[in-house]
This record gives sequence, C-alpha cells and structure tokens, in this order.
Amino acid sequence: MQPLPHMLQHVHRPLILHVLLLCTAGTLCAQSAPRPADYLALQEGNVWEYTVDHQADGKRLSPTALRFSVSDRLPAPDGFTDYRVHVDIYDDGVALRRTTCRLRTDGNDPFFVGTNPLNRVDCAFQSPFLAADVEQETGTTSVVISDSVFPAPYIGVYENYWSNQNGESGNVTSLFAPGLGLYRYESRRTPAILDLSAKRTTWTGELVYALIDGVSYGSSRQDQHPGVRDDGAPY
Repeated sequence: MQPLPHMLQHVHRPLILHVLLLCTAGTLCAQSAPRPADYLALQEGNVWEYTVDHQADGKRLSPTALRFSVSDRLPAPDGFTDYRVHVDIYDDGVALRRTTCRLRTDGNDPFFVGTNPLNRVDCAFQSPFLAADVEQETGTTSVVISDSVFPAPYIGVYENYWSNQNGESGNVTSLFAPGLGLYRYESRRTPAILDLSAKRTTWTGELVYALIDGVSYGSSRQDQHPGVRDDGAPY
C-alpha cells in the first residue's frame, strides 16, 4: 500500500514532529527547558488511540484512526535502549495495515532505526515519540478523553508555521498534558494560489484512549476494529 500523500507532504517539509509529554511518577516536570526524554512514555504495554479527521477541500480521506503501542524492549548497542512499537492504521473500522517500528533512545533523544520509507512515514507522522519544542502554559486544565476527564497541572503547546518556495503554506499545533501525553494534533496545508489542482488539506487527531503504566483513560476502540495485517518487519 502506498503512503498517504498528505503524510508524505509533511515528512518532506521542514516540520518538527512531536512527543508525548509524560513525566516520571511523582514529578510535575516544572522545568523551563525539559529534555526530550522527559516527554517520553516508553514503558512496555503503553497504548495511545486517536481518532483522525483527514480532509481535502471538505472531502473525507483515509485514515480515520491510529493506534500506537509499545510492545517490548529489544537488544541494543551499549548506551542505548531499543523498543518495538506497533502503529495500527484504520479506516472506518477496517484495518489497513500494521507497521512495526524500532525506536532507539540514549536516554535523551529518541529516533527510529531500520525502517523503510513507508514504515518511516507511519512511525513518524503524528508520532508520540519524536522531540519537539514544547512551550509550557501554566494554569490547571481538564483534558476530556472520551468519557474520562484528566486533570492536568499545566499543558504543553507546540506550534509550527511553515511555507516553501512553491507558495504552499501551513501550520501544525500539538497539545500535551503531563502524565498523559499528546492529546490533540492539528495540521493544515494551503496550496499555492496558482496551483489550481492542489487541495486544501486538514488533519486533526484526537486522543480517545490511553493506557499509561497500567492505568486507562478514555474508552478503547480496539474491539471495533478487526485484526490488522503485520508488515512483516523483522523486529
């Protein structure tokens, strides 16, 4: 299956991708310049499920749901820790594919290794595992996740506005909650004025379920999806 055009556009543009803002137990991460590792939630068994609204000029596009899950740890070179991460991609309840990713971290910066170009798109787009410049906004807020409410001491916001020499432009906004992670992702792309064939595209991802360190938030949609096809990756 070919990668989604909307995804490929974001991979090739100067777009910094995003991370989960999750602190260690008993910490509020109230630091002015947190490391990328402070945003990670790489414990085995952790899961994040997102509904996706992907449109081009108002017409709905695939996919409609994403699921990220940390499967297990893998052998790694000295000084590194490797994890097997599954990304399940769905459209209207039908499983399109499962991509298996290998995520490596040195305790600070995480990065994917050993993935082919299609897998890299699946692993990286709207990924909760890649670093970004997140600005903390103080003030208690409540994050609604399906039928749950998650109280957060503050939220983290990442925004990126971009344009290129072809006249295209767009913006990305990501919202995070400490102890929970990435809970909303918005991306908009506006084509060049003279490009009459290009479409205005939008992508909104909303967290509907998270399983963090054995604690569930929201409602899992997993029972609504049939089994996915594994991509056969060797991890």
